Amino acid sequence: MECIINMNVYVKVDANNIVTAVTYASVALNGDWIDTNIDSFLPVALLPVKGGTYNPVTKKYIPPKPEKYPSFVYLESSNTWVPPIHHPMDGITYEWGEASVSWVKPS
Repeated sequence: MECIINMNVYVKVDANNIVTAVTYASVALNGDWIDTNIDSFLPVALLPVKGGTYNPVTKKYIPPKPEKYPSFVYLESSNTWVPPIHHPMDGITYEWGEASVSWVKPS
């Protein structure tokens, strides 16, 4: 899914580079707002969100880690959090079992 943004996206971050606010504006914002320079087509997964992390070196945003899944690892190529073990490729539908940190067959 893609979205069209016809204005710049600005963010505020705390001392740990956690995004604390996101806003859209067609004019430059003053103060401690960071201009993301996003003003065209962009996959939704790459948009900054509150609670995510801003990397000032790469100027990319990492979405917040899912609280429900502390074992998930960050996959930079898709900018998403994924289970640490690949889904079995046996044609069976599994659910992620956080307690066992494995794929389990639904009951």
